[in-house]
Amino acid sequence: MGTIALTKHLSSTPHAVFDTITHPATWEHWFSIHRCFVGAPPQRLAEDSVLTSKVALLGMTNEIEWTVTAAERSSRIALLGRGKAGVRCEFTYLMRDSGGGTELAAGGDFSGPLITGLLARALEKQGRDQLGKTLDLLAAHVAETGPPR
Repeated sequence: MGTIALTKHLSSTPHAVFDTITHPATWEHWFSIHRCFVGAPPQRLAEDSVLTSKVALLGMTNEIEWTVTAAERSSRIALLGRGKAGVRCEFTYLMRDSGGGTELAAGGDFSGPLITGLLARALEKQGRDQLGKTLDLLAAHVAETGPPR
């Protein structure tokens, strides 16, 4: 099992950040481990939405079925992912208004029968790096384009 977590200040509002995260069409612009969708994703995510995507980490690609377990407008979105080989991951984005911007805390846990020892530590390290990249790309995307319409 592994855990990653980061916090970043974004200049955009929690509403704009939430809207971007919940519009899968934007993922290719900011979600660094996302490669493509398998099938058509929902236009907008809400609690109990399900979508499948291919993700890559440590040079390995896995197909993950994501279920939205929480979608609280402008404050929280949580995703539960299940992939091949028993891979399971849970990610949460928490948004808090911070002086006209957003304090965004993002993180999650991942596990599976093969995710132990050295592999778990390597996934944590690269996962933390990719989460940092994701938050930087998200901040830039929302600041540049605003919330999706």
